[in-house]
This record gives sequence, C-alpha cells and structure tokens, in this order.
Amino acid sequence: MLRAPLAERFRMAAHRETRDLPGYGLTVGKNGPKLKAPPEPPVVKPYDTPEHRADTVDREGFPIVSPNAIEG
Repeated sequence: MLRAPLAERFRMAAHRETRDLPGYGLTVGKNGPKLKAPPEPPVVKPYDTPEHRADTVDREGFPIVSPNAIEG
C-alpha cells in the first residue's frame, strides 16, 4: 500500500526476494519430552468480599488501620 506513494514522492524503489536461510528446528528427543506440568496456583480469597469488608472497614466504609501499622 505504501510502495506507490513512496515511489512517486521520493523516487524510491523496492523489490521482493525469497531466500532460504539456515536455521534450527526444535524437535523432541529420543526419550520423549522432559517438561513437567506447572503446579496449580494456590487459591487466593479475594479481598473484596462481604466477609473481609466487615473486618476491615468501619460503618462509613473507611478502612480500619491498626496504629502499629503506621511507622513514623
């Protein structure tokens, strides 16, 4: 799509070329693959649940922070 405008405006020329280049192929070894399935991730309970919110927010909806949590 851009060749014609580039050739017209900047007098550029382009050509296509197909070449065979050396490369490597990935194959399975003679004893089969040695990869193992990853372990299942642990189930993490989301923090935005009614049970969790009841413990961490006051009745206006502000978070309850322990005075020991703030350094200073």
